[in-house]
Amino acid sequence: MNHDRRDPYSGVYDPTRANYPRSETGGAFVGILRRTVHDRGLRLIKERARCIRQGEIHEFIITEEPGAIAGQEVDSIAYLGFAEFSRGGVILCGDIFSVDGQEIGELAGVDETHMPNHMNIVIRGKGLVSGYDRGFMLGSRFTFKSPYPDERLVAASPQTSRAGAQ
Repeated sequence: MNHDRRDPYSGVYDPTRANYPRSETGGAFVGILRRTVHDRGLRLIKERARCIRQGEIHEFIITEEPGAIAGQEVDSIAYLGFAEFSRGGVILCGDIFSVDGQEIGELAGVDETHMPNHMNIVIRGKGLVSGYDRGFMLGSRFTFKSPYPDERLVAASPQTSRAGAQ
């Protein structure tokens, strides 16, 4: 594969590129879905990061397929629901997705089949179980959080500050 220096996704992807400070983002479910499909053919776009605006509504889908990564196709899925983002931000493949404080999985990628109406946000996790059957409720809160801590905050911890003062 040729590398196009104008397209950061055309070459070999280094996952450490995702290690930059980002705000947690999230919101609440506005529709709970109850369906499982084994031949969906979702095409995850090659881009690993998406900017989300406050107030946008997107569809959440879960898969157990280990090959569910940016740029690949996903077939076996369960629909979780539609949710509105109450806080905009940047979501990136590998971010931890939680609902009502319970970790569900990690962001695998997005499918743009229904754009500009909404994105299909695909989560890779355990259990091909719909949002309805997981017990999600209207108003259930979700978050996306980077798996990487902000190294500057770790370096500025009280222990480090005291050690530097001696």
